[in-house]
Amino acid sequence: MCSKYWRIGVAFVAVAMVAIACSAASASRLEIPNGSRGFRFGRIVSTEFITELGTVNCELQLSGTWRSRTITKTAGSVIGEVNTGQLVSCTEGTVGTMLTTGTIPWEVRYSSYTGTLPEIASVTFQVVGFRILIQPIGGISCLYWSTAEAPLVFNAPVAAERVFERVVIVNASRIPLRTPTMGCPGSLTIRGEGSMTVAGEFASVQIRLI
Repeated sequence: MCSKYWRIGVAFVAVAMVAIACSAASASRLEIPNGSRGFRFGRIVSTEFITELGTVNCELQLSGTWRSRTITKTAGSVIGEVNTGQLVSCTEGTVGTMLTTGTIPWEVRYSSYTGTLPEIASVTFQVVGFRILIQPIGGISCLYWSTAEAPLVFNAPVAAERVFERVVIVNASRIPLRTPTMGCPGSLTIRGEGSMTVAGEFASVQIRLI
């Protein structure tokens, strides 16, 4: 009799484990519970805008809104917009100007995630439409513009509390020159790391699998 109940118990546990595994595997969306309040990529200190002719060092700030509290894990899907952006305290080298007037909103796209479901280690976002004017030497202005094929890429690690703890500009972000200009390098590399919070607040942006 005991053997019979033991077998039933084992079978029940096995079914439950399969159900949990299938649920995690089939989960196709991420949720941002406080997503209605928007986001801010702020105080990305010592952001480096690098070309063959030199480096511009600034503090980068971007903020915007999510299109929905839920994100479908489909690479390239538009999940939000950057509505404001600025460069602060540019030092070391040449002039940098971020072009926002008449160009925003810029698209925020979902790219990918890392981790073993149901736990998420990080989420990667892309910004398409980001524009910056770099003046590497006197009299030359070089316009760089992120595209769907060459986006500005942010990776956001997820802390144990299931919140984004910061954002890191992926070193592979190489923004192309908008139009051929004599003296301008063909691409711009961007590096940097900073905070990610709810827009206008110090609260962390929450993230979970659903």
